Amino acid sequence: MRLLIRPRFLIATLCVLQAVDLFLTWRLLAGPRLDVSEANPLANWVLARAGWTGLTALKVGCSLVVVAVALALSRRRPALASRLTGGLCLGMALVAGYSLTLLLGPARQGEWEVTAQRQFASKLDGHLQALQTFRKWRDKVCRELLSGQVDLEEAVQRLGRGLPNLPPSRTLASLPSPDPESLAACLLFHASLLRDRNPIYAVRLEDLRRECARTYPDAHLTDSSRIPFGEFPPWSQFAAQASAATLH
Repeated sequence: MRLLIRPRFLIATLCVLQAVDLFLTWRLLAGPRLDVSEANPLANWVLARAGWTGLTALKVGCSLVVVAVALALSRRRPALASRLTGGLCLGMALVAGYSLTLLLGPARQGEWEVTAQRQFASKLDGHLQALQTFRKWRDKVCRELLSGQVDLEEAVQRLGRGLPNLPPSRTLASLPSPDPESLAACLLFHASLLRDRNPIYAVRLEDLRRECARTYPDAHLTDSSRIPFGEFPPWSQFAAQASAATLH
């Protein structure tokens, strides 16, 4: 009777260790530590494509298979079932112990630079995604302005609402400053780019240029042909930052 109970106790222990391993894996990979990764190629593949739900399903499925095999063996060969589940428990305990050591310990020596680079790359990806979203919004507002669906002041307000709050840099040089004059100049510049692709907007663009000059007299109005390659538009955040640094 004791031989029949022991495998079931080990099976329960194995399930607990599997749950502990999943929890520690989540704490390591979902936390701020970037110097660790999933060592199991299959688990790493599932995590990358199905997230934590997929990884949990994988581990639960593996546990169910092991439990089914161990229970089947415990009925005919309980000693073998005990040795099998005991070995699996030992292996899972070692894995969980190693994960706990990583979680409680500092980042491995020499990994700080890699961590910083990954954090910078992740932040840069977020900035570029926000910039791409703003570019689509800006082109949409420019087309609506050229087609007469919105007037100039409404277009300036709409462009300002879509402006992402990102730090000025060379990568984000095309972002306008948030003041109305810079937003109007940005709209006129990118409207001229659309005019270059579709000459039907030429007359409307000239009307917008005169309206811009009246409504926003301090705006740096320019079109696509007046900014040399490699220079920043005078209405951009980067140009404003450079100008302020020069004055100081």
